[in-house]
Amino acid sequence: MDERPWHRHYDYATPTTIRYPRLAVHDLLGIPANAYPDKAALNFFGTEMTFWELRQQALRFANALGALGIQKGERVGIQLPNCPQYPIAYYAALSLGAIVVNLNPMYTADELKMTALATGMTTLVTFDMVLPAVRQLCKEVPIPRVIATGVTDYIKGFGVSTAQTLELEEGWHHFSTLIGGCPSTRLPRVQVNPEDPALIQFTGGTTGIPKGAVLTHANVIAATLQCSLWGSATVNLTPTERRNVMAVLPYFHVYGNIVVMNWAMFNCATQIQVPRFNIDRPDADQCADQPPQGAGARSRPEAEAAQFRSGPDAGGADRTDQGYGDLLQRGVRAFRIHLAGNLQPDPGTQESREHRDPLPGQ
Repeated sequence: MDERPWHRHYDYATPTTIRYPRLAVHDLLGIPANAYPDKAALNFFGTEMTFWELRQQALRFANALGALGIQKGERVGIQLPNCPQYPIAYYAALSLGAIVVNLNPMYTADELKMTALATGMTTLVTFDMVLPAVRQLCKEVPIPRVIATGVTDYIKGFGVSTAQTLELEEGWHHFSTLIGGCPSTRLPRVQVNPEDPALIQFTGGTTGIPKGAVLTHANVIAATLQCSLWGSATVNLTPTERRNVMAVLPYFHVYGNIVVMNWAMFNCATQIQVPRFNIDRPDADQCADQPPQGAGARSRPEAEAAQFRSGPDAGGADRTDQGYGDLLQRGVRAFRIHLAGNLQPDPGTQESREHRDPLPGQ
């Protein structure tokens, strides 16, 4: 590749061109499941699921979806926050050759209707807290398959919901019941090519109504590798066994989908899942990976009282350790903060900042 003026700003380990592997997106899950099967893939309010367990759950759910009649090319809507059920449903649907339609859990019934009609969605995976909107949707738009879960079903000590406790409509399916009734973990025999569509990702709607953008498997793989290789100069300094990522960015957003979830699979990193950012209680660990949310949180009086900072204060004293104390108590020893989009960093805040906690005895 010809030398470009911007190449001089690249880190020493960042390539100027990439030869992308011909992988389907769901193949990413096989990388950590085989390399680090016993490492935690997800940490959801203290409950962990290993990479091997996640892959087993995704394969069982894929076979359950196949038994319901879902075929290659069908649109499967996923309306879930950041919780274990999302990656299970995501990789399961993609392994069948289905196209994932990412849906904001905050969508109203009218917004759901618009996306369902625009995409031809035939399956919807949703959760208990938004069922009223889903019921209203199904009165106006026929959705052949609705699968519901309880958002706390994968938290130890909370118990698992049932179709009865969720008061599901007749003909609707329960997420955990489908998995429990399908022991098969064989990989579906569906040929999925890099050129096949993987996602219908709706835009933010800043210039009008949201528009569905189609991303192929090759698009998602390329973006995942670009993100990974861009940060490889410092990410690789953290041993894979201790590699973690804060899953604050919502999976239904393309940023969180690639930079958090798929990046974590490719880099064998544990995802500490945060289902919803709460600006009124700006815990430091929630702000670590979402600059717009972090900027909003830092402007709150509660954040000032907690001495939360993203960089050096006016006196030059770095208070990052105070702000991220809870994160370090969880065992996370290294993390990065990236500013992206149109966020203007505060004076003195770098575009990329790294914090590293010394090992015991150092």
